[in-house]
Amino acid sequence: MTEVPVQRPTPLHSVSTARRSAERLRAVDRAGLSTASDDRVLSDLCDVARELAAGGYATVSATDGVTSWICAASGDGPAAGTVEGAGGAVEHAVVDSGVPLVLDALPGTPDGGDPAPDTPGRSGSVCSVPVFGEAGHVVAALRVARTGSGEWTPRTVRLLTALARTLGAHLRMAGSMRVSQDLADRLGARLARSESQQQTLSDELGDSQRRTDLLESGLLPPVLPEIAGAEVAAVYVPGAVGEHVVGDFYDLFAVGDRYCLVIGDVCGKGVQASQIAVVARYTIRGAAARDLEVGSIVASVDGTVRTMDERAMLTVVVVVLEHDPDGGLRAEIASAGHEPALVLRADGAVERYGTGGTMLGLPIPCRVATDVVRLGSGDALLLYTDGVTEARPVAGADLFGDDRLTDLFRTCAGLDAAGTVAAVHRGVSAYARGMTKDDTAIVALRVT
Repeated sequence: MTEVPVQRPTPLHSVSTARRSAERLRAVDRAGLSTASDDRVLSDLCDVARELAAGGYATVSATDGVTSWICAASGDGPAAGTVEGAGGAVEHAVVDSGVPLVLDALPGTPDGGDPAPDTPGRSGSVCSVPVFGEAGHVVAALRVARTGSGEWTPRTVRLLTALARTLGAHLRMAGSMRVSQDLADRLGARLARSESQQQTLSDELGDSQRRTDLLESGLLPPVLPEIAGAEVAAVYVPGAVGEHVVGDFYDLFAVGDRYCLVIGDVCGKGVQASQIAVVARYTIRGAAARDLEVGSIVASVDGTVRTMDERAMLTVVVVVLEHDPDGGLRAEIASAGHEPALVLRADGAVERYGTGGTMLGLPIPCRVATDVVRLGSGDALLLYTDGVTEARPVAGADLFGDDRLTDLFRTCAGLDAAGTVAAVHRGVSAYARGMTKDDTAIVALRVT
């Protein structure tokens, strides 16, 4: 894995003040970071960063090149709204360079001791990573501080950098939604004045939609990693009716010599559902980096979403995969209220796993259904959201349902992963006559 470049400067006071950049400052403003933010997702991601790095506090800070201010915070450190002035030199350096910065011991605390009286919460070591907004501008810095000195491993820096990408995707999405709302308001006013402007306004709304599509960078991985001895394929299909931003998500990532495969579905639609999905996806990544026990991973997601909003609820399946010494893959499956995972054996038999768990985010502890299954050569695993089983051609008609899906999946014996995904999608779409109302995500893994 490519190591993330990290700065390790000498004295902190040697960092030069960043030059003002009109374009970057406009990007900061469009990201909604000109003042302290009341965006709960930023605070939640600060919580995740602090927990991930075992830090004392975490902040998201913006800077105008002279002054820096804290937009969101978590832990025992400076609060949101704090203006740091020259004390924000770390943030200036990160914004200037666009690469992570690590301070193994802050000035004035070379032994990791107590901070100076005028630097509350600033003791020990710090890792700060850039947050990229629109057009590649660095709009903020995600900073995590630890009490006491200590080295920041490349792995921790990479994970914080990945979390900063999520922050950037969220800020770009939120900015797109503000632009969309502004365009919608302008659309109403212009239509009231003149129908002749309809084509121009239609073009503007199309541009607004393209901006909103940036959100998908935080919900879906751009490329699925390869697994030796297996094929993986996935598809996401937006519903024919409803919001443009979604709550379905999937992910696949390596942790050491094992892999974590995830699919989830947030209750509800729109921006809030998408925010919850982004937080859930990266909470899973952070939890898996600490502990690959599937029950612990799911419990971490439950704890996170229960702090977000009383309406934040979702279902999820987490599968931890590792190579079996006897060949094939060993899959540990955990399900929390989600559609069951299906396994198609090479002989055409279909098995169901992960039934009986409860939804996450409820005011009671979650119940997780777990199974362990060995996947041999020719066996396939299918994960999907309820857009598959709840598809139907018209209101009142029978749902596609579990039985039809089982029969359809059985016909996929011998197909590769991409062929399996395509066959399931075609079968569901044909039954619903192309009118699937809900968003649909389908992931297939086949052992070669």
